Amino acid sequence: MNALRRVLSAVTLLAACVRHEPLTSETATAIGSVKLGVVGVPADLPGASQGDTVVGIPQGGIAGGGRLAVYRSPSGVVRRIWRDYPQSVDFLRLASEHRRRYGLPATHDRPTDPEAAERIVWEDPRTRLELVRDPRRSAATVYSLLVDRLSTSPR
Repeated sequence: MNALRRVLSAVTLLAACVRHEPLTSETATAIGSVKLGVVGVPADLPGASQGDTVVGIPQGGIAGGGRLAVYRSPSGVVRRIWRDYPQSVDFLRLASEHRRRYGLPATHDRPTDPEAAERIVWEDPRTRLELVRDPRRSAATVYSLLVDRLSTSPR
């Protein structure tokens, strides 16, 4: 039992030493990059008027498919980026890629009810990234939410 504890401790220590990427604060689209904390002017976001606070990126506008919605303050500053993934996306593979890229999540809510949402959250001082699988949603059951923590109150 002590040997197993030593091995687990060593693995945990090794995992903590691995360097990971900082959380991204932007999303690439066919029309250019959308970045948190920056004014998204109407030219950057097609179909957006100056006062629009929610702007959709046209279907096919992001790599890998899905849809993107950009949430802005009344002054046009990007506060949140919501991505609906295609129905065919593999949530477990996507979560694994995020873990490799960003490290262990801050929280991982795994409900016992198979119909409840599973939420994985990575955070740094500036950004929160949520990856969610919600079987109750009819359109896209997997989505991510990128949030500017400096300018947005908690959910």
